[in-house]
Amino acid sequence: MDFLIRIVLIVFSLLSIPQLIRWVAGWYREGNFDASARFILYVWGLNVVSWVAGRFLGGGYVEYGQYGESYSIAQGWVGSLERWSIPATIVLGLIRLTQILRENRRLVLDRASVSALFVVLAGSIGALAVDNAQTSFRQVLLVVLLLVAATTANGVKAIYGAAVAVWSLAIVSGLLLLVNASQATRPCRFDKCGPMANLYRGIFENENALGMALVMGLPFLVVASVDRKGRWIPLALVALSAYTTGSRTSQIGLVAAVVTGAVWFVFRAGRQNSISRLLAKTVLVLAVPITLVAQVWIVLSASNADYTNRAELWSWGLSRLQESWLFGIGWNALESFFTSTGGIAGASSYSLHNQFLDILVIGGIFGISVFLLTLSVMLVRTIRGDMSLVLILVPMLSMGTLETPWSFGQSDWLSWVMVAALMASSTRSRSTPWGVGFEGAGKSLLVSRSSPKALMGPTDVPDRKF
Repeated sequence: MDFLIRIVLIVFSLLSIPQLIRWVAGWYREGNFDASARFILYVWGLNVVSWVAGRFLGGGYVEYGQYGESYSIAQGWVGSLERWSIPATIVLGLIRLTQILRENRRLVLDRASVSALFVVLAGSIGALAVDNAQTSFRQVLLVVLLLVAATTANGVKAIYGAAVAVWSLAIVSGLLLLVNASQATRPCRFDKCGPMANLYRGIFENENALGMALVMGLPFLVVASVDRKGRWIPLALVALSAYTTGSRTSQIGLVAAVVTGAVWFVFRAGRQNSISRLLAKTVLVLAVPITLVAQVWIVLSASNADYTNRAELWSWGLSRLQESWLFGIGWNALESFFTSTGGIAGASSYSLHNQFLDILVIGGIFGISVFLLTLSVMLVRTIRGDMSLVLILVPMLSMGTLETPWSFGQSDWLSWVMVAALMASSTRSRSTPWGVGFEGAGKSLLVSRSSPKALMGPTDVPDRKF
């Protein structure tokens, strides 16, 4: 069975290469691969370039074990490539931000992305409150990426960039399995093992990293490929790759993605105002608050030894919340604590491994309130649209019970997915004569940068090369 799965992953990866090229060319001709789509793909590419180079060329990573986990440390030229990819992405974001501002005679701020920026702000205020203010390139990068999302008037086609990114990730991981299986896998742990009798990590350092990226990117591929022939090949490749990782968190998210996707197809197939369509829409809408409640319930019901000792982290986080309940303890408090005590590896030191609790502890009541506002804006938009945003939110929130898929503390390997989701939820809006418009939760907030006369008309902007 393990050999069969390996063969399927490799064959589907090879079949996907020409298919991916044809699809991207088609999307480009159709005008779907616009600046937003290309931006997401560029951000993803800069994020993984050091991993791809190090895994395929070899000699760039040193494996070591700590706290029961295995980590890969980039060294030599691969380490330099990894370090320089962060400022390079910052420059990329600033270039795109400059283009957006030049193309618009007004500043267009999207509510969901602005709310996400306020979550970051809450954690920064919390850091000042507990006298632990620090800044890193990764934090600066996250702010730049969110600013790009916030100023994008209509980034719905970012879906195509994310679809290409997740499909490419599955392909390069499958090719690595073909040419160097020892780099693409690692031995099973005492508490988990994949169907290939090992843990499939692809180009990343562990199976969680690969699995979460695949699951969070899968909904974008579903939406982008909905009218394409042969879509079962990329969908099967990404889904099987995520399942094969052996990551339990990813498998939870995969189940949520498959179930939500099936309901979404029922919704799309149903006639307007039909009972099946109404029931499917109700299920999709309720899925978001249900997964949020699950995140809270799992924290409150767990004992210290549960969920591979995650409950110990949750207990510690709740005990620290009282220090600054309004704005939290700040993004750097976790890293400082874990690094000083040696209780957890540095790679995970900015996360409490629960999306809701992580934001609550780090950003306080203010931070979690703004995060819920972000989700509410996105949910209202998808209710008024085709419900496709639910496909993106539900797997993320499902995995948020045991991990932190959307990091608001610093940029990580999943930030491109969060930015793509925020950009995809943005909509064109009409301005008022005074340049400030609130036209319901599904619209954008417009802030004037010129005369009222210049603000009349829709926000359509030309798509320039980027």
